[in-house]
Amino acid sequence: PLTSTSGNTKSHQLRMSLQGGNISTTDQGSMPCNLHDHKVRFSNRTEVFFVPTQERTDLMNEELWYNAQELNSIKHEVKLVLLTSRRGGKKARKLCLRGLEHLFSTKVFKLRNNNRKLATKAVLKEQGKQKAMGYVDAMQIAKVLHPYTQWPREVALSTADSDAEYAHNHLGNIP
Repeated sequence: PLTSTSGNTKSHQLRMSLQGGNISTTDQGSMPCNLHDHKVRFSNRTEVFFVPTQERTDLMNEELWYNAQELNSIKHEVKLVLLTSRRGGKKARKLCLRGLEHLFSTKVFKLRNNNRKLATKAVLKEQGKQKAMGYVDAMQIAKVLHPYTQWPREVALSTADSDAEYAHNHLGNIP
């Protein structure tokens, strides 16, 4: 792992700095987000590996990719699942809705999209500030991002706990 001069791993430092609770934020909810006017910078430590590929036949492409009919069928099934879950009842309780949570309501969908846009805007703003000042501080970028990722992280951890409990209760102890 990458280490700092004090010997701690950078991921440990990141966790510790984020747990400190001294992350200040401003209300950016009213700021417009235009994600078409942004740039992404990559770490200079990035390594690129080229993997040779083989030519694919039409049959291989058909097996790898959904066609229009299959995509329409998937969309139709998702709509049916959402309608059934909204109606409630025994059938709705037996449905697996994993991955469709954001489609339950337009309010949740808009909230998640807005949060993602604000997170992107905050990171790009911090990167621009750092670029203008001539330095790169990944820890500061992480601190700026933290308020926007705290809620999704808590949802993900709660979902993971729920899944683990379900698996334990229904599948037993699996190593």
